[in-house]
Amino acid sequence: MDVALAPDAPDWISLSRETVDAVLDLAEDLATAAFAPHNRTADLNEPTFDGCAVTVLPEIGLALEKFADAGFLAAPLPRKAGGLGMPSSVFNACMSWFYAANTGTSGYALLTLAAGNLLAHHGSPEMVESYVKPMMAGRFFGTMALSEPHAGSNLADITTRAEPQSDGTYRIFGRKSGSPGVTTS
Repeated sequence: MDVALAPDAPDWISLSRETVDAVLDLAEDLATAAFAPHNRTADLNEPTFDGCAVTVLPEIGLALEKFADAGFLAAPLPRKAGGLGMPSSVFNACMSWFYAANTGTSGYALLTLAAGNLLAHHGSPEMVESYVKPMMAGRFFGTMALSEPHAGSNLADITTRAEPQSDGTYRIFGRKSGSPGVTTS
């Protein structure tokens, strides 16, 4: 039976129990087959940086490629941005499989999802097209840069501002409270 949905209906309103069960089964299978096998190996072989490039285990890239191909990088993002609009309760249940299988590799996906979600909700249509869509496809990944590793990781103490530049970029300024003389620009 086809049902017309109101334009303001939530993205997830048409999800059936069968669909949710299938997505949870897919998460379990993918986490077990692609994330769990390299968990210990990744712990013993941390990423390296040679000054130009970061090197990670090939298995990490393969797992993340499968994660993106299965639609998990698009799943929680709103449909208006090209995502699947999966409710957070279902998506978080799916992610439990990945976190349990391999927290380290899951972190790459988590940071990408956070960056994509931020841009999907607050970015311009051009930003969504340029950055979010490649993130959902697994071509771009999000990251987090801590500018003051010596000062701890209390992110609540960090204040930043972004000033638009004439060329369309932004200049970022920031400081962590209580950290004398540390400013990023």
